[in-house]
Amino acid sequence: MSRRGAVAVIGGGISGLTAAHDLAQRGADVTVFEAGPRAGGILSTVRTDDGFVFERGPNSLRPNQPTLDRLVAACGLSDARIESAPAAKKRYVWSRGKLRALPTKPPGILTTKALSPRARLRLLAEPFVRPRRDGADETLLEFFERRIGAEPVAALLDPFVSGIYAGRPDRLGLDAMPTIRDAEATNGSLFKTLRSRARGPSTALWSLTDGLGQLTDAVAATLGERVKTDATVKTLAKRPGGWLVETERSSDVFEAVVLAVPAYVAGELLGSVVGRELSATLSAIPYPHVASVSLGFAARDVVHPLDGFGCLTASDSPLPRGGGPALGIIFASSVFVDRAPDDHVALTVMIGGDRDRASAERDDPTLIRDAVSACDALLGLRGEPVTHLVTRWPRAIPQYRPGHKRRLQQVIAALPPELALAGNWLNGVSVEAAAASGAAAAERVLR
Repeated sequence: MSRRGAVAVIGGGISGLTAAHDLAQRGADVTVFEAGPRAGGILSTVRTDDGFVFERGPNSLRPNQPTLDRLVAACGLSDARIESAPAAKKRYVWSRGKLRALPTKPPGILTTKALSPRARLRLLAEPFVRPRRDGADETLLEFFERRIGAEPVAALLDPFVSGIYAGRPDRLGLDAMPTIRDAEATNGSLFKTLRSRARGPSTALWSLTDGLGQLTDAVAATLGERVKTDATVKTLAKRPGGWLVETERSSDVFEAVVLAVPAYVAGELLGSVVGRELSATLSAIPYPHVASVSLGFAARDVVHPLDGFGCLTASDSPLPRGGGPALGIIFASSVFVDRAPDDHVALTVMIGGDRDRASAERDDPTLIRDAVSACDALLGLRGEPVTHLVTRWPRAIPQYRPGHKRRLQQVIAALPPELALAGNWLNGVSVEAAAASGAAAAERVLR
């Protein structure tokens, strides 16, 4: 028999930790099973002996994130919260043979040099493009080419998609950008929606003094011994009185379960619950390899002023001088203070994704060479890095293919009420979306 009120949370990333935190706050007997050596998932920060602070995963969070704001306050981290520098509002893109500053406000897209005069003229026609009403699945490429033309998609959307999803607009569906799809349905125009949002409050990105790993470490600390690390769940099965959760070292029955793991792991564990066909739906969601290469340089050895958040690359614009492949570069020490020692700068180069699947086969020294080469090509270098850190995410970010949401709804409809799903493959890949899914999962199993 299960312990009364016992809930298993399988997965100790931000979604699982949020679910466990909320369950514990409401008196549930919660146990977190995390397969890795630490809880926190992709939110992980490294402080080097020589004073660099490198994020292995996300580098910053957007403002107005209610679930994360609540967690920060609950863990007593409000005083540790820091805002990005004003320069972080500026972004660059490598397109058509040049590193170009992007407009910071929607009207600027009509004058940006990142687009040809002909493409900018095409943008003026966007409000007059008829919305599609048949509900058919479209890729992001098909949707945006229909509304704004091919050149803006190649120069702006393509690098934007690689920066968020490490994906490709010709493979991702509209579920990857639901607000854009809804904008066409409600306003009939993307520009109308952008103008209305531009009039709203604009605040800085944020992080914590010791990096974003500080948040997940703090949430895990509030849970204490209820978090079991190095605990890979091998079996999830319905039993009289509850749900059997088995690891190599334990076997317990719980009244409810929150499954806060990647989709492919959920597919493996749910085979006996939703059936082979629906579990295969989850297992089929692709997750490309992404490498994060953090580099520290003496400030004098980087030519570019690093006056922005970073730069992204368009897939149709090879880097100059044989620069190594890269999705983009984050100017980490320009976004937040104290990310590098005095007279030094910290950069994070993102490599791989759906655009560069071969990155998974390259060893760490090759990835470092690619990262340094990309920095040299895009920013200009006068010297070698003084330190480096390679982080590999073999299956990094879920790719929302066309029809993604519809297929997930079929799986969710087959679940019993005492079993809930959480993760960044449900309602968005942002940290806030993942955390919010954990809060929603906790609410579901407590009803």
